[in-house]
Amino acid sequence: MEEFKKMLKEAMEAVVGEEETISPLPEPTVTLVALDAATLSGSDIMGVLHNPIFAGVTPFPTIISDETWIATAAGLIKEEGEVLFLVNLLKMLRESYKSVYPIIGEPIVLKADVNADVAL
Repeated sequence: MEEFKKMLKEAMEAVVGEEETISPLPEPTVTLVALDAATLSGSDIMGVLHNPIFAGVTPFPTIISDETWIATAAGLIKEEGEVLFLVNLLKMLRESYKSVYPIIGEPIVLKADVNADVAL
C-alpha cells in the first residue's frame, strides 16, 4: 500500500505541482435523499443532480443515461465552478456507498501485488 501511495502522489504532483492544493475546500451544498422521498428540498435536488450513481454505478440501478448525467454535470460545472462541483460529487459518492454497507459489507480494501505491472 505504501508503494501505491507513493506512485499516486507522484502522479498527482505531475498534474498539479508539488505544492499546489485547494484549501480550504468549500462546504458541500447537497444532501443525499432516499429514492422514495415524497418531497425534495433544493439541496436534495442538487444532490440528485450531482450523484453519478443514478447513471448506474454498481451496485445501483441505471435510472438515467450516461449522456444525460454528463450533460447535467457539465452544466453544473459551468454554473457553480469545478471545485464546488467536485466537492459535492465526492460527498454524494461517499454517502451513497455508506448507504449500501449493510448490503455489500464494509468498505472494500483493494490489495495489489506491488510488483505486478497492472494492479486491480
